[in-house]
Amino acid sequence: MKYIFTVKTIFGRLINTSIDMVGALPCFIGNFILIKMSMYYHLCNPGAMTTYVESINRTQDSLTRGRKIDEDYEDLPYVYTYNEPDHHPLLNIMGNDTIEKIGLSGLIRETGEDHLWEFFETQCIMSKKMYTVLQDCGVDNIQVLPLQFINKNTNEIREDYIVFNILELVSCTKKSESDTLPLGEDFYEFAGSLIDPKKTNGALIFRKEISRGVGGGIFIHEKVANALKEHNIKGVNLIPTRKWQREP
Repeated sequence: MKYIFTVKTIFGRLINTSIDMVGALPCFIGNFILIKMSMYYHLCNPGAMTTYVESINRTQDSLTRGRKIDEDYEDLPYVYTYNEPDHHPLLNIMGNDTIEKIGLSGLIRETGEDHLWEFFETQCIMSKKMYTVLQDCGVDNIQVLPLQFINKNTNEIREDYIVFNILELVSCTKKSESDTLPLGEDFYEFAGSLIDPKKTNGALIFRKEISRGVGGGIFIHEKVANALKEHNIKGVNLIPTRKWQREP
């Protein structure tokens, strides 16, 4: 739906402007109307992986197609092992001397002994803490599947993690502003494709449909991104989709 607004410019001239309000939030500041589009972030892991995760028992179905898993046919709980780092990952990257020089040693000590990430994108694993944060934001399209997460070094079984399945796929690519490779009637899109907020219907978390029935990366609304930052969820990397905008 389009709305016509009268806006006073900085020169005092009144102009009429047509605005498509789907996916937009109007903000009135003095004589100006600012339109804030919903911002989305690509949810992934940092480039430097510090924990190796391996499946012992996992679903035979894909968790990237947006379809609900029939638990009656699954061997639950799923079982994964991991190698947990015995020190903070920054020590591997920067070294103890550098950490001391720039004054981060106190911050590292405050994080405690548990350095295990709370999100593993490829394995579709997240901590229950992270899932609670998502729920508090209003996320209601995740199927929770039970998981035994076993420390390969100590054989300790953690049950504070889950396997997650994001239901339904969202086709929301700005095709005119994205690099895509045509495949017959369909298309396959590269990672740098842009999100069209008007096509997401305000979704808080979703997998983007990259081809018919095939899901790609995970995207989250800025509301969710802010909550993950606020709760300091470990192992989360948030890439604003606007960074993928191609230069003119």
